Amino acid sequence: MMHSVGRSLATGTDQVIFTVPNGYVAHVSLVFITNDSGSTGTYTIAWKHAHDASHIIRFGYGKSLGNGGSDQFSNGTLVMKSGDSMIVTNSVSMDFIVTFDLLQAPPLYAFAGE
Repeated sequence: MMHSVGRSLATGTDQVIFTVPNGYVAHVSLVFITNDSGSTGTYTIAWKHAHDASHIIRFGYGKSLGNGGSDQFSNGTLVMKSGDSMIVTNSVSMDFIVTFDLLQAPPLYAFAGE
């Protein structure tokens, strides 16, 4: 089932946008970010793996956005497993929208040591 999650986040470090529920995988097709703060700011957005809390993959690192500016990640599909989270650190208030297909995880869903 397709879902969209929206968050308006004030400044902060490692704020969770969403976490994949146990027993599911999420196929993320869109991440949309808008700066609504009134000034230029930066953000870092990342995929945090459940199997190892230190395993964080950043796909937008230190990106700068002017007031009213936006960024979009939609040129592929990110497959997140049960317990994985999408996290963000932002220096000014920003809005985040993530669209994903939530599917029941197949049995023995492991690959490449994850």
